[in-house]
Amino acid sequence: MTKLARHTLFSLLGAATLAGTFAAGVAYAADARLDQAIDSIDRAVSLLTAIDDPAEKPKAKLHRKAAIVALKLAKKETERSKQLQGP
Repeated sequence: MTKLARHTLFSLLGAATLAGTFAAGVAYAADARLDQAIDSIDRAVSLLTAIDDPAEKPKAKLHRKAAIVALKLAKKETERSKQLQGP
């Protein structure tokens, strides 16, 4: 795994943890923060999707795809949290 891909993966895992925290209701954030979290998740998913490394090992690709799935779930939960927070 390249240094850039590894750095991106760890950054994305941090973003997913943050989004999960918001979704779980541990941290009560304003709508602006939830919007920022959703934007960060979108950015992370697009970065992971854009990785095109022909030398990537199958196991690494599997973990990258799992990270994408986890981020999409985190986005869905963050959006639900935003809806439940109300006006």
